[in-house]
Amino acid sequence: MKILVLIGTTFICSWTVLAMLKCNVAEQSDAADTLSCELEVPLEYQVEPKLLPNYPEGEAYVVPNEEIIPDTDPEFPGGMSALAAYIKKNQKMPKAARRARISGNVHVAFEVTARGEIRDIEVLKGLGFGCDEEAVRLVSTMPKWKPAEKDGKSVSSSFIMPIPFGLQMH
Repeated sequence: MKILVLIGTTFICSWTVLAMLKCNVAEQSDAADTLSCELEVPLEYQVEPKLLPNYPEGEAYVVPNEEIIPDTDPEFPGGMSALAAYIKKNQKMPKAARRARISGNVHVAFEVTARGEIRDIEVLKGLGFGCDEEAVRLVSTMPKWKPAEKDGKSVSSSFIMPIPFGLQMH
């Protein structure tokens, strides 16, 4: 069985570093299961970082495309407060998740194109019980975003955001 854990850390640079911790659980018959993990950091993001001391956990952050580091980040129409209102208004708690009393965040990655369209939606960390599908539905129905910019021109960029479910909703 494979487990994928997402670790995001913000550094004082013009982008966010995204590292993946890949873990394998080796099932053994008579002994306890063993867990082996390896940390992957893309080479283009390996810099001498300085940690930001008070980066709030669970907030959305931008991961730039490898070729282009944008000057500005993509933005939901109306900003982050409008994004929170959109999620609150349009999110539906799946019945299976409600019955199982599931609570937590589904971390979704997607690309905001140079035209502001959402594409390539991917669940990085899911909860199951229909929450992953609901998070994808919610992102896929979002209105066009204001795209990221580089040198005054719109560019495509990736965006990662947590979508809360259960007790964390609204």
